[in-house]
Amino acid sequence: MIDATHEVYPMEIGILAPELKSIDQLFAGDAQFSVPRYQRSFAWTSDEVEELWEDLFGAVQRSGEYFLGTIVLHRSTSEPQYIIDGQQRLACITMLFSAIRNVFLANRDDRAVMIASAFLGTKGYSRDAKLIPKLTLNKNNNETFVQYVVDSLDSSAVDLALKAKHLPPSNRLLLDAYKYFLGAVAQKTASMGTKADDFLVPLIDTLRTKIKLITIPVTTDEDANLFFESLNARGKELAISDLVKNRLYIETKGEVDRAEQLWEQMEKDLAKKPVPEYIRHYWIAKRAAKDSPNVREKHLYKMVSSVIKNNQNGAMALIKDLSSSAPDYVRVSDFSLWSDDSAYGFAFAESLTDLRLFRTTQMSPLLLNAIQHFSTAAQIAKTFRIVANFAFRYFIIGNQSPGNLEKVSANIAYEIRAKTYTSPDHVADALRSLNSDPTFRADFDLASMGGSARIARYTLAKISNYLKRTSALTGSEEITNPDAKEINLEHVLPQSNPARWSSGFSPGVDPRDYINRIGNLTLLLTKVNRDAADKSFSEKKKIALDGSGLKINEFFRGVSDWGDREIDQRQECWRQPLLRFGSCEEYGGWE
Repeated sequence: MIDATHEVYPMEIGILAPELKSIDQLFAGDAQFSVPRYQRSFAWTSDEVEELWEDLFGAVQRSGEYFLGTIVLHRSTSEPQYIIDGQQRLACITMLFSAIRNVFLANRDDRAVMIASAFLGTKGYSRDAKLIPKLTLNKNNNETFVQYVVDSLDSSAVDLALKAKHLPPSNRLLLDAYKYFLGAVAQKTASMGTKADDFLVPLIDTLRTKIKLITIPVTTDEDANLFFESLNARGKELAISDLVKNRLYIETKGEVDRAEQLWEQMEKDLAKKPVPEYIRHYWIAKRAAKDSPNVREKHLYKMVSSVIKNNQNGAMALIKDLSSSAPDYVRVSDFSLWSDDSAYGFAFAESLTDLRLFRTTQMSPLLLNAIQHFSTAAQIAKTFRIVANFAFRYFIIGNQSPGNLEKVSANIAYEIRAKTYTSPDHVADALRSLNSDPTFRADFDLASMGGSARIARYTLAKISNYLKRTSALTGSEEITNPDAKEINLEHVLPQSNPARWSSGFSPGVDPRDYINRIGNLTLLLTKVNRDAADKSFSEKKKIALDGSGLKINEFFRGVSDWGDREIDQRQECWRQPLLRFGSCEEYGGWE
């Protein structure tokens, strides 16, 4: 059952006594309800929509009541009343009345007008009067809601709208929900034939009088905000960004329209980037104190609120900076958004590719501050390379947990903001303290890559190309695309049945421990790899390894057996070149 538990709210000044109401009573007369601008958009998926219909249909069949839960309304001296909690449920109830209205209209049944005027909206008496909806959703959803749910008489228009490629996600959810209710009501009505009223009348009666909900009216903005904040604590799964937006809109007072424009521009610039993650990373980069670098999402709202509560100028300054910083934040992972400066060339694109591949979101605060505080394009590009190389050493070779990394990123971001760190070299020194060269050497000697074939292919291709660049000999091939369609990852000691290779291993050594070691991995062209799969080492040498033009495969020409000694030797011979490639000073990617 949807939201069927009675929830207890504190009774304080500005909070009126709860009232048990039916939909009939709630929508009576000229009642109007509106979703505040700070509320999130329609978010119910098919799970919630179908559950609501099944619960309501069950109530119709048993002629029983159905408790729809508690809704919180901000009641002012004039209409409309603002919905603090309950918009998803009231929107879906409105959709059901609209679906019933459309069935009546299709049959030229005068009851369509009764349904529309009682539950969808009211009209004046002039000939050109437009329907004034009883329920108004937020700016993102209301136009779609009015056009297709309140006004539309043609269900095929919903199907057409859903085919639009650029339909916002919340409006797609809204139309999906409406389409479901349209189908459910129409199909059941059609199946009843001439006895359709045996279904429609009980359904209408259930919606009107047997659905019960508790309304809790609040009369002040601050009490409305307190209830809105409490939804998060009660498991309503509000995004932290909803709470921050709400507080910003309240504190900006007479400038709320400008604040709303800035917030919408921020969301537009962020595109698919999660807003809560952006605000958290922004706070780490721009606001976190040196002695309190950890910013957990569950504490973020309190941090923001403590800065801007009763501080209109501070609230406007924050929303302006959040909006202006969003494009820089997105640039951290999108090469297409950078200028044509020569510093942002091919090598820089590879830095961004590395950072995305290694999923180093913890470093975003550091990189955001580098973009906004370092003075030249060359400094910014070098910082990105340093961070990418550090990520390679720390995550890929060291296989370290990311838990401590965000604190490191926060500390460096603070020092950049405080102008203590003014160059990429300062960033390199700070990162080197976390992953020194001796640590890297020890990590590399035992490094394995069993987690991601994509990262393994990418790393081996980097190694091969780096060896080619630094070799005095010419003629070896370069890997321009380490994609699986072009080149395959080969386990020389195979993943399947490694025990049959035991003769090549030292006594007491388990071949399974060496399957994913870097020294056992190599790259082959896709077709060649298929031909060599599951063959013995001598056959693999003949078919694929000895004839390979990749620098990474030269080692195989000098060995006749394959076991732990050869794997260790091959891995060791890459250690020193790779130490230079992965150093914090090395500036360059694929070349």
